[in-house]
Amino acid sequence: LKTLDTALEGQDSIDLLKIDAQGYELQILDGAKRILKDVKAVVLEVSLIDVNEGSPVLHEVVAYMVQRGFVAYDILEIHRRPLDNALFQIDILFCPEESPLRSDKRFREY
Repeated sequence: LKTLDTALEGQDSIDLLKIDAQGYELQILDGAKRILKDVKAVVLEVSLIDVNEGSPVLHEVVAYMVQRGFVAYDILEIHRRPLDNALFQIDILFCPEESPLRSDKRFREY
């Protein structure tokens, strides 16, 4: 196994990092401390129902990303549980808090 820091050594910057690892996203990000500083956006699959024992759920993932300077920017996809159609997982696009994506604070164009 290699960490993302090792696997992407020498990369100057990464525009988009997408991780879908069935609940191991945060462990993978723990191995990306160096490169995460230069990542422009991260897409994570995030659970709302903890069906995978020990996997982080929404509030834990958001808190983890905020501690690393990233905020939720968009919800890209939703998945519902077949059992009862409950919202089960969402794909969230995170960007750095100071990202140009967040620079325009207007609600509408006037």
